[in-house]
Amino acid sequence: MNKNRLHKVENLFIAGLELSPAQRESFWISQCGGDKSLLSELHQLLQAHESAAAGDILERTAWALNEVNSYFSGESLIGKSVNDYQILQSLGQGAMGDVYLAKKPPLTRKVVIKIVGDVGNAAFRKQFIAEMRVHEKLRHENIVLLLDAGTYGLNPYIVLEYFPGQSLRQYLLDPSGRQRFLPFEHVVTITRQLTEGLGYAHREHHITHRDIKPENILILPEQSLKTKIIDFGIAILPELEVLRDDLLISRRFSYGASGTPHYMSPEQIGNLMAKERVAKIDSRTDIFALGLVVYEMLTGQSAFTQGIVRNYRKIIAPTKFREGLPSAVDGVIRKVLSEHVDQRYQSVEDFFLELEEALSPALDARKNARPPRQGGLITKLLHQRWLRGRQ
Repeated sequence: MNKNRLHKVENLFIAGLELSPAQRESFWISQCGGDKSLLSELHQLLQAHESAAAGDILERTAWALNEVNSYFSGESLIGKSVNDYQILQSLGQGAMGDVYLAKKPPLTRKVVIKIVGDVGNAAFRKQFIAEMRVHEKLRHENIVLLLDAGTYGLNPYIVLEYFPGQSLRQYLLDPSGRQRFLPFEHVVTITRQLTEGLGYAHREHHITHRDIKPENILILPEQSLKTKIIDFGIAILPELEVLRDDLLISRRFSYGASGTPHYMSPEQIGNLMAKERVAKIDSRTDIFALGLVVYEMLTGQSAFTQGIVRNYRKIIAPTKFREGLPSAVDGVIRKVLSEHVDQRYQSVEDFFLELEEALSPALDARKNARPPRQGGLITKLLHQRWLRGRQ
């Protein structure tokens, strides 16, 4: 199935779920335009959807949407030009398209270009470009800068800063390829920088990333750890609504259900299958995802098994996986991964401050067993003073 047809099937199916059975059938027939095989595919999807158990529906739908998001089979652009950008090599695939290394002669600086698949939907393309203009405002040392945006034929593209380095996912692997936990100092340094970047996006521009995960965190090859947040391609403003005058606009965008299933917040999962918005998506979604990332850095394990059917009461405490981890960390992780947004930390800064304070005994122990200090409290007071100064 080519990318255009795959996306059309997905959008028609999801849009049809929002209608009554009679309206759905009429809508599908009109949109299929006599294509009986397309209509048959939609009926098969509906049958599977209605026959599965509730948990299976969530699992299968999330898996299917993730597969669709990662699917882009356009021809290679290596050696060609996208407007004035010369494509040098492929960097792989992102959530919504192919990613290339490029440059714009006569300049020699290398950049990253993400070419988004033709979605066959003018309203979506307009929305995508509008959101890119919002992301252009993000200028922070811990966020990869958006340099340009445009269209190549019908395909939207964005141009980003290029940095050689590795993702946090790669950084979490030991030489044998197995996931490992990180030294406490590294956890604090990386989390502090992620906090500063996300806190800036949340506080200054009210932007929610929606897809925080190790793959979207870049570790630069420098002597001191330097972290960049990448891929704001599905980021949203809480007040930014997709106009619903086109039924083909996927609910994943209008309800805030886009993302990577394993790192979705409970509210994203709730919106994924809802026939109307059931939960507000805001910065607390990023806080939950950041908690999952920190859990992996601390333990070398995932907080949940793969999939999105979860039991939040059965999250294994981080101290069960790692000797020397202070017991206070368990409470911090339990709070940041709360199923209920109001019981979570309400800002990334609050989460980081309590995490750092909880880790302070372990950090002190690694400094040649120095006498106990009030470092966590002092740091907290300094951070609070810094925050007040930015208000």
